[in-house]
Amino acid sequence: MKPRNTKKQKRGWVKRFAPTIGMGDRMFSHLPYFFFVSGLALIMVWNVYRGQNTVKAIQVERVEVSELRSQSSTLLSEINNENKQSEVLRRMRQRKLGLDGSSPRKLYAENSR
Repeated sequence: MKPRNTKKQKRGWVKRFAPTIGMGDRMFSHLPYFFFVSGLALIMVWNVYRGQNTVKAIQVERVEVSELRSQSSTLLSEINNENKQSEVLRRMRQRKLGLDGSSPRKLYAENSR
């Protein structure tokens, strides 16, 4: 006769597939921890990859900003050169707009004397 109080023990999915001999049982009992650590490693690799891409994008933008800054300073110096009185007079002579090299005159308002 079988005793009535004997219940079947429920086994988890790991123990169903684990071999019943010594080391295999302990190895399969640690599988959830292995999967957890593997997941953390994947997250870490993804984060490093994303960080490297961000650093590359920042370096590309930094080069573009430096090129634009040099272009800006070049254009500013050209504009300052074109606004000199001698350059303005030269362009006016080419277009025959008067003031043939005469020196500039100060204009005063009547009320300021």
